[in-house]
Amino acid sequence: MTFSKKLDLAEYCVTTKEEESTYFLYSFIEHSGLTQQTNFVCYFKDFQSENSWLNYIGEGRVLRADSIKSEENKRVYILFYVRKDIAIKLKLVQTHTI
Repeated sequence: MTFSKKLDLAEYCVTTKEEESTYFLYSFIEHSGLTQQTNFVCYFKDFQSENSWLNYIGEGRVLRADSIKSEENKRVYILFYVRKDIAIKLKLVQTHTI
């Protein structure tokens, strides 16, 4: 599955404000394994670093992940996006990198 780190949903939104129709990927859950032996790994954006990701591997352990590329073939189970205006307000993205 391919996925984008940035979504522009302007053509599907009533609003004309770009901040309210643009979303950034901030987390996703990857699935691997079979029905009886399944494993879920959560990746989340390290907002202190521009292109860095962390992954939660369970039992409170967090590791730095390699750079996540949208063209990678991942077994993504669910994607989490945050709207641009909220990301800026919460300082989840640096405005000069947008």
